[in-house]
Order: sequence, then C-alpha cells, then structure tokens
Amino acid sequence: MPLLQACVEYDPKLTRAMQHVFDRKLLARSPEVAAEWSEKSKVDCITLDGDLCTRKGALSGGYVDLQKSRLKAYAEKIKAENDFRAAGQEHRRLKAEAQQINQDVTKI
Repeated sequence: MPLLQACVEYDPKLTRAMQHVFDRKLLARSPEVAAEWSEKSKVDCITLDGDLCTRKGALSGGYVDLQKSRLKAYAEKIKAENDFRAAGQEHRRLKAEAQQINQDVTKI
C-alpha cells in the first residue's frame, strides 16, 4: 500500500500536491533499512525520524534529538573518562595515606 494512502490524511483538494511529495516513497524504521530498500527498489525511503534516503544514495534531513546527539554523547564520554581518572587518582592518594597511617600506628 502506498505511503500516502497508508499514513497521511489530507483534504482531497490537495491530492495532486500530496502525490507530488509522497509518490514513490517507502517508510522505513531506520536509516540502515531505508538505505537498503531504496537501493533495492529504486525508490526514496523516509525513516520514522524523518530522514530521507534517496534512490541515488543521499541521506538527508530528519529531526535531531539532542538526547541522542553523538556530539553530546562524546562530550559525556570524555567527561566520564576524566571523572574516572580523577577518582582513580583520589583512590591511590587515599590508599597511600591509609598505608602511611597504618605504618604510623604500627610504630607506636
């Protein structure tokens, strides 16, 4: 069933415009599936996020969810690594301090 008939409700007066926009389009659940099917079937695919994968191989558009941003995730990864390193240094410092106190107590 065509995407236009299956997924979009519109005023019948807009039929020609809607056919121009949605004609020969497939709906895909992910960019990977869209790329695969647009190549196989030689039609454009639209993902559920709004990305367009053309039959010529281009991928464009879509909504950018800041919660899933790769740049944000990378920045959070770097921060977590730095925090981990700092915690490791603090652990080593406290361990050395505890060993020193233990030695001081043993000498008494």
